[in-house]
Amino acid sequence: MLVRTESEAHKTLRVDRFVAALGTPDALTSLARRLGALVARLHAAPLPDGSAVAPAIASVLARDPEGFAQEQADVSDRYAARVLADWERFRRVLTERGPSLGLPADAADAPGADQRALFGIPPAVRSF
Repeated sequence: MLVRTESEAHKTLRVDRFVAALGTPDALTSLARRLGALVARLHAAPLPDGSAVAPAIASVLARDPEGFAQEQADVSDRYAARVLADWERFRRVLTERGPSLGLPADAADAPGADQRALFGIPPAVRSF
């Protein structure tokens, strides 16, 4: 019997896994290339109405590929800064107000019988 520690739905990229050989600049560049190719394939698929998005994307990229790459890097930097700031705000509120984030407990929020049958009993809340 095979027991999975991670379901298919939970397979993600996690920065804590980018260590040793997986965290080198070459490994990260290779990953970025593979993920970029995947995104390109997804964008190349026709829309439900049959129209194609890829030619429009290609024409924009052809005009200024370096500018596009720089724009994407800038957006990524700004987004990463926001994620880090959001995480710090969340940790602060979690520490100050507890796992309910200050919301009072309400019996009406408890899972109903159908939800408990589908998902089981929620785990105990742990503090960070």
